[in-house]
Amino acid sequence: MSRLLAIPGLKIAVGLGLLALILTQIPLDELGRSLIGLDPLPLVAGIVVVFAMRLFAAARLRLILRRFDFHASVASIFAINLRTAYFSFFLPGHLAGGAAKWYLLKRRGTGGANALVGIVYDRLNEVSSLVAIGFAASLMIGDIPGGDAIRLTFAALFAAIVIAQMAILNERFLVLSRALAERIGLVRLPLFARIFDKLADSSRAFHDLPIGWRAWIWSYALLGHTVGIGSYALFSHAVGLDLAIVDLAWVRSAVAIVGLLPLTFAGLGVREGTLIVLLGAYGIGAVEAVAFSLTLFLRLVVVSAAGGLLLVCDLARERNSAVPDRSE
Repeated sequence: MSRLLAIPGLKIAVGLGLLALILTQIPLDELGRSLIGLDPLPLVAGIVVVFAMRLFAAARLRLILRRFDFHASVASIFAINLRTAYFSFFLPGHLAGGAAKWYLLKRRGTGGANALVGIVYDRLNEVSSLVAIGFAASLMIGDIPGGDAIRLTFAALFAAIVIAQMAILNERFLVLSRALAERIGLVRLPLFARIFDKLADSSRAFHDLPIGWRAWIWSYALLGHTVGIGSYALFSHAVGLDLAIVDLAWVRSAVAIVGLLPLTFAGLGVREGTLIVLLGAYGIGAVEAVAFSLTLFLRLVVVSAAGGLLLVCDLARERNSAVPDRSE
């Protein structure tokens, strides 16, 4: 148990340490005035738009899971995504959130292997479209410090994700993986052999995925990220930042990519430091950058709170169903 708590404890400590270090470098009274002076209308609108973005994510995952003849409403998958957001917020890293989503989908009857392959395929499409938007936006902006390095990073990440997606969903990759597993003796273990075969069968659902189906999946991903950029614009307006949409697009992609690294709790410290560096190229001070970052953190808190509320309702329903009816 102590080892299980060590990693999240370390991440919380690192995040709080980084945030404390940043806060010691900026005038706290100015930060306080910036937070108190937030425009509430775009702030609330930005939070509402974040939920709309998650609707597109639910529609995308629903389309992917239909390859396994799993038919669920967008609303039900949207609710699963909110519950997952709660676990992602409190548990260490995106892998914990993915595990929670896998468990919730499995309970709905997708099957363990189908749920895992669907989640991985969905994640690859989400991240590849995020990187593509960041790369496209970076090409449209003018010269900024580190612009070429940023574009090269976006291009390299996109190529790596596409290659990984093509490899994982390729029959030859499955054959080579099976051969490697046999050589090192893993397949001799009955449990591993069954798991490998189930995952291989599930991944084959995407080998001959029609172009139209792929286009719809990517369209949902792009629309979701476009809505996400809109939320960034509303949050930046709430803080009083003057940034063009195209600038916010690549900044959002860069911040989200850095946030994928399991370094700190809920990205604390890392997100603030990243925004200070990126927004500093536009002449935006550290105080405004940190205030903007804290509004983004508020977004995470609200979404995870909504997921927590759904989990509380789930527990209440389970308890009520377990109580015997004494009216008879």
